[in-house]
Amino acid sequence: MTRLPKTLDVAAFLARPLDPLVFYDILPSDGWSVRGLPEKPVIGDLVDRLLAATVDTVAEGDLDLIRAALLGGGADQERDERLTALADHASRLYSRLLEGGKSRRPLRMKLQQLNFFLRDWLDRDVDVVRDVQGETLLGAPAPWDWLDLEGGGRLLLISGPDNVRWHWQGKSGGQSCGYPSQLDLIAPGRISIGSIFSNGADVFDNGTIDHVEHHRPIVLMFSMAAELWAVDYDGHVFPIGDHAAGVKLPIRQVDRARRIGDRLYLSDWTAPGVIVVVELGSLACRVQALPGILLLNDICEGAKGFYAVCKQQGNVFAFDHAFMPRGERLGFGRGKGRLFDPLTVRCSGDQLQVLNWITGSLILLKAF
Repeated sequence: MTRLPKTLDVAAFLARPLDPLVFYDILPSDGWSVRGLPEKPVIGDLVDRLLAATVDTVAEGDLDLIRAALLGGGADQERDERLTALADHASRLYSRLLEGGKSRRPLRMKLQQLNFFLRDWLDRDVDVVRDVQGETLLGAPAPWDWLDLEGGGRLLLISGPDNVRWHWQGKSGGQSCGYPSQLDLIAPGRISIGSIFSNGADVFDNGTIDHVEHHRPIVLMFSMAAELWAVDYDGHVFPIGDHAAGVKLPIRQVDRARRIGDRLYLSDWTAPGVIVVVELGSLACRVQALPGILLLNDICEGAKGFYAVCKQQGNVFAFDHAFMPRGERLGFGRGKGRLFDPLTVRCSGDQLQVLNWITGSLILLKAF
């Protein structure tokens, strides 16, 4: 729900803790009034300097000034075209800082928040309500993924204790399993619980959870030729129990991996605008452009092609089966029909479901 207008002191805003669930949970459209700016920033000058900045030259002072000004409603001082360019540039700088272990966290998070503030303004007039068929709150903090199971059951990944929760065959339960980030069906009743944060992975098997050891995070497990295979964070694809028998894919890191049919689709947030597609029969791969996408958060397939969500934007993107763009739906922000760091998109028949990480909502819309 959008917050009521409040007055926020700049010093208090800049002192917000770097916990993502606190730091990012604020937007200009929430209605804040900002006081205490040390100077009245000229938005155009800040945009000029930031557009010219690299990861080595970007000034945190400029990021602080422009974020405070945008929070107080200063976006109307600049043309939308330049603000869009800045949002894209901030996203690419953010991507660069994810290389080699996610360096310079305060700077990285300020760049991401700048992107969020800009998208919030840029999508202010997007008509999102007409596309929404339903929206529910999952009732759990910062959900990472969910999977509906047979017989009305559900598996849910959340932030915090007991981060794997389920309702299965009439029984509910929960268990802590490292820091899980995605769910994938291996077989009926058997679910891969993958992670980009903690080593190994877990398998939900008909109401019980078993750990799979590995020296790096396992993002995805899947069945192939009667064996259980895995994709780890470093881009190795291998059969469980025989790491040496696998292959290393030409990808720096795997932030999301999905099996769709006889292919794997891998996202690397340090490589904006592309996805790595792997043929399971041969383990041959190719790099596929995704027009409009900056950092791919998830992908699924429907009758008309693929659907994808971007970590940096609030849209659902549609592509045909050759990855030519077909259209977009929804917009960035908080509130009905708006996406705020959308993590998961799933297609079931003629409907799409999209999961919001920050707001914890599940949005239902018609496939397009």
